[in-house]
Amino acid sequence: LSESVFPRVDPLKCRDEFYHVQPGVVCTYRVIQGKPHPQPDSRHAATILEQHAALRDQDAFLNRRPIPSVAGRPLRFLLVVVPDVFQTLDTLEHDITPMLSRPDMVGDAVLVGSPGLPHTHWPSGNYGARKLGAVNNSLQATVVEQLLIHLKNHGRLPSDPNLKMVFLGFGNGACGLAKFAARHLTKRAEALREFKDATVALVLVNAFFGASGMRRRAK
Repeated sequence: LSESVFPRVDPLKCRDEFYHVQPGVVCTYRVIQGKPHPQPDSRHAATILEQHAALRDQDAFLNRRPIPSVAGRPLRFLLVVVPDVFQTLDTLEHDITPMLSRPDMVGDAVLVGSPGLPHTHWPSGNYGARKLGAVNNSLQATVVEQLLIHLKNHGRLPSDPNLKMVFLGFGNGACGLAKFAARHLTKRAEALREFKDATVALVLVNAFFGASGMRRRAK
């Protein structure tokens, strides 16, 4: 699909990074690092105290919890995003980047180009014992799992012990992310224990899938 709809990758222009997940499967990804929110200019915007007061009022109204930046340093979070099959990491980065810099928190993002997206590769027909001939939820879940382990082992993810993780999926990516959560964010899953403990939300946008008995193991 990706080779027929999108042009071949130009290594001099493409900003995607590549990861060889397993034989015949190559995904793309981007790691975006958030920057501390700029200090407001009191001549043209609210002062820091006014911003904190507004955020405190908003937080008290919505969540009834204190804002991390008021009590101490900004909260650090990691956003893992799996796009739909017809999205690109370019447009996704454009929309996600503004979310990573806020007065009360600073975030990083991992954009996962799972098989089916531009510049990815997956086996056609039967390939090996596992017969990975189709792009399905199981394959996408494996890609997310292996990529996170790879980034962690190479020091590409934040090391903050208070890090909070949010998984966000769109369309087909949301379906694969649901499979990932049911398989790898359970009590019995050991490979991603740190990620499971840090996860605070799983957001699925425009996902179409049928729940089965696996949802009972995802609690």
